Amino acid sequence: MTTPAYLIAALCVLGLALLAWGVAQRNQNTAVADIFWPLHHLVASIVFFTAAPNANLGQSSVVIALVFIWAVRLATHLSIRQAGAQEDHRYAAVRRRYGAGFGRASLFLIFIPQALMAFGISLIFPPVFDGSSPWTLLTSLCLCLSGIGLAIEICADLQLSAFLKRQPRSPVLERGLWHFSRHPNYFGEWLFWLGLCGIALAEGAWYALLPLFGITYLLVRFTGIRRMEADIGNRNPAYLAYQARTPSFIPWKIFLSILIFVCIPGQRTLSQAADKDGLANAYPPSPHETMAIGDTRTWRFAAYLGEREIGFHQFLLQRANDGYRLKANAAFSYKLLGITVFSYEHEVEEHYSPDLCLHEIRSQTQVKGNQLRVMGRQTPEGFLVDSEAPSLVDQPCIKSFAYWTPELLTEQTLLNGQTGKMTPVYITQGPQKSTGQRHYELSGEKIAISLTYDARGNWVGLSSQLPSDRTLEYILTASSWTDAGVIAAQDNSS
Repeated sequence: MTTPAYLIAALCVLGLALLAWGVAQRNQNTAVADIFWPLHHLVASIVFFTAAPNANLGQSSVVIALVFIWAVRLATHLSIRQAGAQEDHRYAAVRRRYGAGFGRASLFLIFIPQALMAFGISLIFPPVFDGSSPWTLLTSLCLCLSGIGLAIEICADLQLSAFLKRQPRSPVLERGLWHFSRHPNYFGEWLFWLGLCGIALAEGAWYALLPLFGITYLLVRFTGIRRMEADIGNRNPAYLAYQARTPSFIPWKIFLSILIFVCIPGQRTLSQAADKDGLANAYPPSPHETMAIGDTRTWRFAAYLGEREIGFHQFLLQRANDGYRLKANAAFSYKLLGITVFSYEHEVEEHYSPDLCLHEIRSQTQVKGNQLRVMGRQTPEGFLVDSEAPSLVDQPCIKSFAYWTPELLTEQTLLNGQTGKMTPVYITQGPQKSTGQRHYELSGEKIAISLTYDARGNWVGLSSQLPSDRTLEYILTASSWTDAGVIAAQDNSS
């Protein structure tokens, strides 16, 4: 490849950067830089393709076709997404930081550095186009890898666009490819470039490792995942639970599931174990499903803080004509040297539909003399919560922290009956005991709860890790239920 080809490619990319900067100034939207990012690579690749004197026409034609499809598709996708939208929050933050002088400064802060990075990555093209090596199996594998990456990126973007277009009630997309990775589109793009860099390496261009490192750094750390997720918990609290259970980049669950499926036939795959539907199938039907109208179930737990009993928590569940009605009350008191240092009282009444969607809630909580009240009810517009921070939850079916039913384990957000706030949660299954008991870990922001159910799905225990590194534990002392008019009881007080 001759020196003028490199100079022409560099000048074309810089000229395109100036054009992008001019468009951004006219529209007052720096995010236009994202649209021009794939076009920088396309322009450079075309220059190197036309200037290659000894090109392997078959290999070069497939590569330039892949780059063309990638660049045009991505630029079109970003243009549609940005049409009429506000400036991306990442660019808006830089604009606020520089104030009135940002317009001129953005040329040297964003557009020219972006063009130089794109040109640096595009340096993998000269050995790919100028190589005289014959088409090999490695070439085919690398091109297939790039094609698979392109397909993943396109599919992920289509799934995200469809999700946003439907204006879904769920605040987070975690279906399809987004179930296995929080950024499958970035992972697809990385595979795309990994295949192209592999061809350059096969041609002896070991410096192609540097562009590959640069692409990885951009996608994962610099402008990609790290910066995008920096404050996403504030903008979308439900994302925190999704973040806790889903890999950020590489969809490890897919690869491990394939490995387990191949090596251990008949075993439950890791993706099934992590999937909420897999959790739902991991225990027998919830006992409430066998209740007839008029039947009741009760639980009474002694509450322990360490070795000291500090109170109780009891529950009464009744099957009614219109669903289920629950009444619960708790009272804790912790004394040190005869002085009460902590007190807690809680009463709640909840009404659930037959399919366990919360229909109404009334609760009253008193902690150290501070009183909290929550009232909520389902309305045509959503679930209306009246508390210290009134809100309307636009979801067709919400659930509270209803430990008494394993149905809880299929949820991703739960209503906190004490504060009235929707709380993201992450639920995993623990080891099954020889007694047939099953254990589940429920975690989230400032939440670390272990739940225990017996082999029939009855709730039998709870422990919670407190901020003080002490453990609050519920020990079941008595439970009773009616079944077709016959009262059965279990006393664990001994």
